[in-house]
Amino acid sequence: QTIERELSLPVYATVPASQKETLLSRAISRGKGDKGQVLAIAQPDDDAMESLRSLRTTLHFALLGAEKGSVLITGPAPGVGKSFISKNLAAVLAQAGKRVIVVDADLRKGHINKAFGMPRGMGVSDYIMGIIELRDIIRPTGIDNFSLITTGQIPPNPSELLMHPRFAQMLVELEKQCDVLLIDAPPVLAVSDAAIIGRLVGATLLVARAGRYPIRELEQAVRRFDQARVAVKGFVFNGFDLKRQRHRFGY
Repeated sequence: QTIERELSLPVYATVPASQKETLLSRAISRGKGDKGQVLAIAQPDDDAMESLRSLRTTLHFALLGAEKGSVLITGPAPGVGKSFISKNLAAVLAQAGKRVIVVDADLRKGHINKAFGMPRGMGVSDYIMGIIELRDIIRPTGIDNFSLITTGQIPPNPSELLMHPRFAQMLVELEKQCDVLLIDAPPVLAVSDAAIIGRLVGATLLVARAGRYPIRELEQAVRRFDQARVAVKGFVFNGFDLKRQRHRFGY
């Protein structure tokens, strides 16, 4: 595996591309998705879900020795499918009886709320600004054991908000209320938000997309975290085309 060899980091899961997910996300973006329409629920036997169930099993290795039970999920740049991984990993964890909370901390372009037919408002940014209590932003998704905190109103200063003590305090409080806390953050090469959040969590996973970003870009993403003194635990390799397997991921 190119990533493991070049970057000396484990690949925790290789998630195949899913045609069903493409159709599902199109329906959601057109506002036609049903509440709780994530692939893990709509098509539990999809190959991509089998891979995420194996990630569920290996996740404890990423958290070994960590003081916190929280996992940051991000990517080098937009379009790698980090939110697809976040919401579906949460769903398969919840199906295994784990209490999961997903925080959509992509305060610029986060859209996980759309999959559950929720408005964006009254979420992370509103809590940090002191507009709403923590208990009022933890919302049921319609999937047992799986709660979501939306981005809240899109603020003019996302990075400053994430550096506010109330954000760190929010993560500490949420960890007490669940078994696994998943935080979805903006791409690390685009803005500094992911590196800020990385200091507050138990483990950081980078989502890489097959054939989309060259190894140097992934290397740069890992370096960006290193500069912020955040150790990336490993990768989730997304969008792998099973038909082109012999071409070695297009790298």
